[in-house]
Amino acid sequence: MTYKLTKMQMQGFELVLSVIINITAEDMTQKLLICLMQDLYKKIAVKLMTLKPKYTLKMDVATEMAFYVVFEEAQFIPTDTGVLIKNICNQIQKQYAC
Repeated sequence: MTYKLTKMQMQGFELVLSVIINITAEDMTQKLLICLMQDLYKKIAVKLMTLKPKYTLKMDVATEMAFYVVFEEAQFIPTDTGVLIKNICNQIQKQYAC
């Protein structure tokens, strides 16, 4: 799925992911999720090297699933980034709901 994000949203996203990827995994499942989030973080960091007002972010199915598992029950202060993450989780759930 492809997401259209502003520069501020991408930077906020990058900041949240930088915290997630520095968590020490307790088992192989967490390690897998963190590795997929690291790939997403790298993709965002590379895109942010080019200054633009708007960005497009494409996630593959595995990354979207990992994103949903990591963030589905996370409690965020209602900031732009928190709302963005919840909206992306809702889109992923609609896309892949059984």
